[in-house]
Amino acid sequence: FATPESFAALLKNAGFTGVTFENNHAGDLGSPGRERTRKSLLQRSLAAIDFEHSPYVLQLGDCKVALIAMTVIPAADGRVQRIPSVEVAQKLQIARQRADLVVISIHWGKEYQRLTDAMQRREARWLIRHGADLIVGHHPHVIEPPQCVEGHPVFFSLGNFVFDQTYPPTKEGLIADCRLNAGRLACQGIRTHTGNWTSFPTSDYTDPAISSALAPCVLRIKKTNKIYDASRN
Repeated sequence: FATPESFAALLKNAGFTGVTFENNHAGDLGSPGRERTRKSLLQRSLAAIDFEHSPYVLQLGDCKVALIAMTVIPAADGRVQRIPSVEVAQKLQIARQRADLVVISIHWGKEYQRLTDAMQRREARWLIRHGADLIVGHHPHVIEPPQCVEGHPVFFSLGNFVFDQTYPPTKEGLIADCRLNAGRLACQGIRTHTGNWTSFPTSDYTDPAISSALAPCVLRIKKTNKIYDASRN
């Protein structure tokens, strides 16, 4: 949605280090709006990640992490990615060459549907088989339970974190709490809740059911001697 450019500073002050902005509203103001969004974020030293500028590679300790942002829900300006497609496969191939861990941020699924559908599951399997290690999904506005898919953690929908919808399930959110430790990636989910008549979330608890579901998905990160040139972004 359209907001004042100055709002980007609020993200920085809240502790965020970057955002992805591939979704069905990213093109509401056309190409100029996309470019202003990216410029506003970069001016405040926030990573600004869309499909065009993916993969974005960052260093976490001795591990290189590549992040790809994408949407299969068409934006207002018609921009969308397809699964399967050559362009997405190429992004994944580049990410695997540059990094040790590949993360997908994807806008998909059906609004207000609290169970994953067959299309999401097919797309998740395709992404994993083409190089994704971790998938983090959004768009339904409600939580869809994470699952272990072919040994990889998939957060199908995080629900809402900051939003002003009033339908009770849309007041629930999920933080994908994924940590690297001793060459392994392990994930769990932290529940959030936004009270009535407010858009400020509070952290509730680490959900034991989600932690249990993702327990078989601990990934061993295979270190390689990858060289990354930041000028490629």
